[in-house]
Amino acid sequence: MWDQISQFAIFIFGALGILLIAKKNKWGFVFGLLTQPFWYITSFIHRQWGVFFVSIGYTLSWLYGVYQWFSDKEKKIQQKPKVGLGVIIVNQEGKILIGKRKGLHAPYYSIPGGKLDAGETFAQGAIREVKEETNLDIKDMQVIGITNNLETYKKEGVHFISVILLAKEFSGELKVMEPEKCEGWIWAEPTQLPQPHFEASQKAIKGYLENSFYRP
Repeated sequence: MWDQISQFAIFIFGALGILLIAKKNKWGFVFGLLTQPFWYITSFIHRQWGVFFVSIGYTLSWLYGVYQWFSDKEKKIQQKPKVGLGVIIVNQEGKILIGKRKGLHAPYYSIPGGKLDAGETFAQGAIREVKEETNLDIKDMQVIGITNNLETYKKEGVHFISVILLAKEFSGELKVMEPEKCEGWIWAEPTQLPQPHFEASQKAIKGYLENSFYRP
């Protein structure tokens, strides 16, 4: 009688635990953690080897569920929008500095830019990125817009919100500082952009021309 009751209980509780884990309910993980030692001890004492092996199967399912739960949490962290920077550098002729990308964003053209590092102001990040990419020293920047780059997110699975800065004062010799990322730099008319053009850059320049702060 005890064997039948314990086996029935093991299947009921096991099914309940697996159901909760499948729904990624935290109580399923807690439930499994608390009940599994009891199942193993009971099945071993009463020589219920069928129950013992079923418990092993449930433990494997529980471990896989825990792995999936933590993997999903990590994915959610990675999917949170990140902050990018785009810098519109305008020369005395009113032309904008554009680079042809290589590697990850090939074959798109784009204004200089990159990721905002922790602890940086927008201006500090813009100065660093432009120097790293072009060798130019920019100053007197101002934030002129924000873009929400959803098309890039759909294509690449990475969501960036870009802060756009305008710089009309700069010095230094223009160079390709990261040849693995950029083929070269050109000065282009903002109304005649080379194609294909990177989404964030195109939105930034359009906002600059239309004097529009936000580009969805």
